[in-house]
Amino acid sequence: MTNQRLIEHDFEGQTCGLNGLKLAEIRDAVATALEARGLGNRSFIEEIRAGLRDDGPFMVGATAWATAIMRTKVDAPG
Repeated sequence: MTNQRLIEHDFEGQTCGLNGLKLAEIRDAVATALEARGLGNRSFIEEIRAGLRDDGPFMVGATAWATAIMRTKVDAPG
């Protein structure tokens, strides 16, 4: 299964992780972090926000962490 399919399965239209994180929020967080670090490629950043870079390394890493957090929260006792 590609990362895009995992993202759609785990996040699209659903909440997960801490504070009900949504896929659009993950995309925005990644794009905002890249902007804060001085990435000047506006087209690339907007593609991340639009979901066109979900199979790229930034989104793969971010969704992997979000998935781990979501599973930890689901599996946590109490």
